[in-house]
Amino acid sequence: MKNMQTWYDKIAQSYDEKWFDGIREKYYEALNDHFVFSMFDFKGKCVLDLGCGTGRITKRIAHVAQTIHGIDFSKAMVREARKKTADCPNVRIEMMDGMKMSWRDSAFDI
Repeated sequence: MKNMQTWYDKIAQSYDEKWFDGIREKYYEALNDHFVFSMFDFKGKCVLDLGCGTGRITKRIAHVAQTIHGIDFSKAMVREARKKTADCPNVRIEMMDGMKMSWRDSAFDI
């Protein structure tokens, strides 16, 4: 896991521009709108975004969720997610191992 964490730390700053440019970005957002937003009703919910990465999905969900907690094990990804969601007062981004969360099972709606 440490190797993967190091890899994400190295690519975090350029991750979005490398993977989500032009047509790929439109395709990705269309998939999110279709799958993520049609599978879950985030409106007014407390949401956990496990492995939030740079916060792309976190920010989109933040516009409808009551609160959203994004966690990632990469310090650099957390830094990028915090920048991206800085204008979302209902978002909290933390560096945390998803296998060692300290919240109760009932802490989140989704």
